[in-house]
Amino acid sequence: MMITTKRLIIQRAVIGDVPGLRTLLADQRLLRLSRFTILPTSPAIAMMIETLHPLVIRQRNAPKHIIGMLTLQRRGERKWELGYLLQAALWGHGIMTEAVAGVVSQLKAGTSLIAFVEPQNRGSQLVLEKNDFQRYREDAWQICYRYDQK
Repeated sequence: MMITTKRLIIQRAVIGDVPGLRTLLADQRLLRLSRFTILPTSPAIAMMIETLHPLVIRQRNAPKHIIGMLTLQRRGERKWELGYLLQAALWGHGIMTEAVAGVVSQLKAGTSLIAFVEPQNRGSQLVLEKNDFQRYREDAWQICYRYDQK
């Protein structure tokens, strides 16, 4: 699977992506704002690639460098949970909004995505809202957004 957007290349991670993902996942700022609980070690990342099949995000003008990742985990028939991380230095430039739009553009009719965001993570909330996700549920710990492909 490969998705291209104006600025990005999004494709399934392979074992050769372990070093780039290790660098990305070593940033504690990212992990504090996400639900990822993986240690940034090569064996742990290799296992994540084999089991979760994440998508890596690269910029078209620097295709060898991983700047982020997306995960899609099956939650039922035609229902998936979306997760994502982006290098902190690139926050606020519309990159993750563009990446999520690329994923959404590939969905088949009748498919739903859900995403959980911490209430204090306004940046991730905006990514989802700009991609037509709707607030579905919320509590003190997280907000659940939902997108339904028509």
